[in-house]
Amino acid sequence: MPRVFLALVLLTAASCAGIETDLAAVVSPELAGRSYRQICVSAPDGDLRMRSAVEDAMSAALADRGIATTRLGQLLFPGKEHGEDEIAAAVKQTGADGFLVLKPISSWTDEQWIPPTITTSGYGGRRPWGWGYGTSWVSGGYTVSRPRATIDVRLFDVAKEDVTWVASVGVAGGGDADWTALRIEAARAAIARLAQDGLLAGNAPR
Repeated sequence: MPRVFLALVLLTAASCAGIETDLAAVVSPELAGRSYRQICVSAPDGDLRMRSAVEDAMSAALADRGIATTRLGQLLFPGKEHGEDEIAAAVKQTGADGFLVLKPISSWTDEQWIPPTITTSGYGGRRPWGWGYGTSWVSGGYTVSRPRATIDVRLFDVAKEDVTWVASVGVAGGGDADWTALRIEAARAAIARLAQDGLLAGNAPR
């Protein structure tokens, strides 16, 4: 499956999962007024599938707004640790002027008990025969797990090696949402806010 198509599928799935976001963001007063044309994205995680899916989604959301992107997960081999100097050199070699990093701060699951309900249907008229035909069924009687997370998103200025913008994104999913979907939705919300805050030079939202 092509990478861009996969990212679009994942973005659509995240939207359909009933995920809610709550975002707070601040622009650095020292670097206010800057905007970025090429951004390297990173979503570090020990699960390579999650990292790849989230970085793909970040790239797709930025590309929709006219921003050229690269993925840190494709620049450096994820099978070993990399120091700050090595990461900085890899990002600078791409020509990126911004470095966007998404990392979870905390995650948990809310459990909600859905109590059972018994419903019965039948004719039940005055004569006895209707009581011999009826249906009863039980709904509920199970627990729904709803994932929650707080995500930290930071945009770094590559030349200044300093934070330009920082956001905290609270994400809450329904019972059918998974952790990857939550991070993808957090990325989409953060990138929309980056555009709103005027930090994307090629901003051309659909």
